[in-house]
Amino acid sequence: MTTAPKLYHYTCGHHHPAISRTGILRPGKDLAVTRAQRDALASNPISRSVCQVVWLTELPHIVWLNGAVLGLTNHALLDCDRTRHRYRVTPSAMPVVPWATLREVWPRHVVAALEAVPGVEPATWWASRGPLNAVYDPHQADRLVPA
Repeated sequence: MTTAPKLYHYTCGHHHPAISRTGILRPGKDLAVTRAQRDALASNPISRSVCQVVWLTELPHIVWLNGAVLGLTNHALLDCDRTRHRYRVTPSAMPVVPWATLREVWPRHVVAALEAVPGVEPATWWASRGPLNAVYDPHQADRLVPA
């Protein structure tokens, strides 16, 4: 069994209030509240896979470069700074697995698309079906916002 390091979940201002209120991280499919959002997720084969899990990283400080550092390139629902708010995962009953394990069972075209983005660091990715407990953990990393 792989022991997870300290893990973080980054999110934008759209999802921050709900996570702060509940202290719970949920997969993207559970956050899509409108029909248009659900249709946007369902219409894209990458989104259909990616939205099934809560994405986490070992990186305690990241810089927003249009999502490339973490691989947050799917803008089917939101086109915003998805690193604005940081949450630290706390003990939860749901398992968390490294991307290296998950990638072995995911469709090859999805794995290839996620890992092909310049600058991504898949070795730092973890995922869970959630829900996961988390606490808000603001970060002061230097931020580069696209011009």
